Amino acid sequence: MISAAKHDRLGSDTYKRINLSLLEYAVLGLSVIKLSGGGNPILKVAYIITLINTIKGYAYGVLGLDKKSGSDTMLQDFTKGVKSTIKGICSDPKNMKSFGYWSATLMVVTMKLFKLKDIIISLQSAAASKDIAMSLARFNRLSLLALMIYTLKDAADGDLLSLSSATTFIQLNYVCALVLGIVGVLGVGMMSPLGGANVAFAAFFAMNGLSTFFKLSIL
Repeated sequence: MISAAKHDRLGSDTYKRINLSLLEYAVLGLSVIKLSGGGNPILKVAYIITLINTIKGYAYGVLGLDKKSGSDTMLQDFTKGVKSTIKGICSDPKNMKSFGYWSATLMVVTMKLFKLKDIIISLQSAAASKDIAMSLARFNRLSLLALMIYTLKDAADGDLLSLSSATTFIQLNYVCALVLGIVGVLGVGMMSPLGGANVAFAAFFAMNGLSTFFKLSIL
């Protein structure tokens, strides 16, 4: 996001999606801290900083363009983003890389929906707020991960992964590989089907990130 701000790319669809997903992550994160009765103060500060930076990024990168070209407001962008994301997930992948990202997106979205079900059940059964906070925290992390993976799927559909400005996509590949690897090994366990799938996708993301990095290094 820092590089995007320096090169005035915050108004692109990719960075608007990332900005809005980080905004959602910060808001839900603060809600988790509230439900858990205070939580880690360092984590709270981190969420607040994320919230401020995403709002600033949107304001300077997009609302600044609004005044010149009449672009959409944040709410309109969020609504359009949700619709385009759902449409993109439901659309057929355009190449093999896109298919890999699409499959990973479906896996994480499914995990997210199961976690949403847990939250609804907890609310209906009047569970302790700390239990709800724990489920909401996991839901929040899965939401951010799903949007990062979908961003890569969208970039793969548009053949954007190998452009000279693709450093953001390389970094997203690395982050997704790390998170999926941790979930697969430490979360659900490598021996389970879901854990194995997470580890396999982690390898897929890592290889794509490295291959793009070396390809751009040669150019």
